[in-house]
Amino acid sequence: DETNSFSNLVSEEVKVEKNEEENNEEPKEELPTKETEKYELPEEPYEPEIPVRVEEKPLNEFKYEEPIDSANVDIPEQILNNLINNTEEEPKEATNIINEEELKRVLEDYHIKYDDIEDKEELLKGDIENYKDILNIFKDNDLLSDVTKNDYFLKEVLTNADKDIINEVLDIVRRDFSVDEEDFYETARITIDSMPSIFVKEPTGNYENFMKNIEFFKRLNLDLITLFDFSRELLLVDNALLVKNCELVSKYDIKIETKNAKYLLALNNSIESIDYYMEAVYEDKITKKTFDGINIVKTYPSKLDTVTDLTIKRLRYSSENGKKMFGSRENSIAGEIANLKVDVLNIPEDYFLRFFNNEFVDISPMEVEDYKKLINNNTNYHFSEDSVLALLNKYRNGYRYVIAGINVSYNKVLRNYNILINNNIDKHKALEFAVCYNLVITKEEYENILDELKVIGG
Repeated sequence: DETNSFSNLVSEEVKVEKNEEENNEEPKEELPTKETEKYELPEEPYEPEIPVRVEEKPLNEFKYEEPIDSANVDIPEQILNNLINNTEEEPKEATNIINEEELKRVLEDYHIKYDDIEDKEELLKGDIENYKDILNIFKDNDLLSDVTKNDYFLKEVLTNADKDIINEVLDIVRRDFSVDEEDFYETARITIDSMPSIFVKEPTGNYENFMKNIEFFKRLNLDLITLFDFSRELLLVDNALLVKNCELVSKYDIKIETKNAKYLLALNNSIESIDYYMEAVYEDKITKKTFDGINIVKTYPSKLDTVTDLTIKRLRYSSENGKKMFGSRENSIAGEIANLKVDVLNIPEDYFLRFFNNEFVDISPMEVEDYKKLINNNTNYHFSEDSVLALLNKYRNGYRYVIAGINVSYNKVLRNYNILINNNIDKHKALEFAVCYNLVITKEEYENILDELKVIGG
């Protein structure tokens, strides 16, 4: 049969070729061992074949590295180890998973119901011995029942704090915030309930910021016990904001005390609010006395939390129209309703149309926003008078300039002008913005101020 004969012939030829290939196959080069000091690389670059994807990856697959130009190079031990141990898998991130039953037993020893905890996953990744250390500290201070009912404590403090931080914070509470040992327990309970984040480091906690604030208030000689009792939220305020406001407030004739620290230091717009009142100087036509806004800041610092340009427009309207500058309650001012029968202030809508609302002639709205960002983001608090600001000294009256009959905060001008020119803003625009920004003035008064600035070269 011709077909069978041909098939047998082909089969025999394939076998012969296969045997010849096996006999002629070159011996495989051995991989270097750990004892090898030099790794002899081939003179010609090795061109690897493109691997074919298969379902099961060979256990001993060689990991190809690009050849080095020099043929006589010291191979670092780590590379040699990788070549030799090429079956080693990529290292996985170590996780410490606690046995759930063991964790449940430990927490129950401290009267914590494991099943009541919402986020158990993070607890299971922690250190059970650290949990014991933390819980024992609170137990030894008779505070265990206070921490075990606090959700934040169970979610954050146990998993992110350690015994050293716990001991340090409790020592501060005992030493700086408590009158005596009996008072310590009450103060500690308030601390655990109202600001447990001070037991945890950043980014989830507030420990570092709290420690900075303690030292900051000590330098200001504030009464920490009084501060804790009435303004403990100050202890959690961003320390950078406290330092910034303290630097700026120090340039005004205002003393920082425990009772006003919250309003002078902790508000994002504390300085802007001070300037609003600094520029509010009006005649009270009923009492024939001068209403000076800076006295409001010193006497009723809480007013800084609510003042806006509308507050000042109400004061100005009351002065111009013979209305009361103060309300029926001692600490209320014009427009603040303490008594509906006597404190309602009705201002015609067209009155507000007279006012300048930061609509500058030479500064575009986009530039105004850019200037505001530069001022808000500034961290340099050392300001000086250049030749341009020196020309304003003829208008200087204590902590104010009086330009075209308008009171302008000296510190506002000095601060904003320096920030803008230090950011390469044109001096003429910088001066106009520094003087007129947020001034409660009419459009006509704005034009009069611009005329004065042109006269002095601004």
